[in-house]
Amino acid sequence: GASLAGLSERRPGELSGGQQQRCALARALAPRPRLLLFDEPFANLDAALRGRLARELRRILHSEQAAALVVTHDCSDAFSISDRVAVLGSEGPDPTRGPTRLLQCASGPEVYRRPRSRAVALLGGPFSQIEGEVSERTLRAPAGEFPVEGATEGAALALARPEDLRALADPAGPFELGEQTYLGRTHVLRLRAGDLELSVESSEPLAEGERYRVEALRPLWAIEANDPGT
Repeated sequence: GASLAGLSERRPGELSGGQQQRCALARALAPRPRLLLFDEPFANLDAALRGRLARELRRILHSEQAAALVVTHDCSDAFSISDRVAVLGSEGPDPTRGPTRLLQCASGPEVYRRPRSRAVALLGGPFSQIEGEVSERTLRAPAGEFPVEGATEGAALALARPEDLRALADPAGPFELGEQTYLGRTHVLRLRAGDLELSVESSEPLAEGERYRVEALRPLWAIEANDPGT
């Protein structure tokens, strides 16, 4: 574990990564600053420890009524710590290349669920895009119809996170199973219908060689088709 209880006699080099991070945090908070700056605070820590430290850091910042500016490339860190997330990147096809600007500043759920552009969606985590025409809050695409919010009429892109979609066995369905990856709590499936490829979460693996249709579990966020990030 990364607790510091009973470790007062140890040298810094004898502490684990998580314990060193806790020491650094305590040292930074000792003067009771109004603002703290963190640069990749959880780098080189395993996923479970990252989660515990992120929760502890958020709790301490709130209890100390201190503000913090956290720089990270890990969207899960940003979402778990922050009250507001500022997304920096380029509006081009690759948001990590080109001139950097502020793309969106909002709450974590707003950035994740309602990205202002495809570039913001890319920096917020994995997603699939479905091209089609929107009318009456429905995107109609060759592979099916999907409820949407955001773009209201005309050509649009629906941005779907893997957990937004469900695959259903259907002999007349347009999708076939590509690869599937087991991640412990879930399977991530790659479904293909012509040039369209969707990433879908499933609690159970799918049978190969079958046909599938895909439906949305919630309205997908749609942006205009002329988005500069496409």
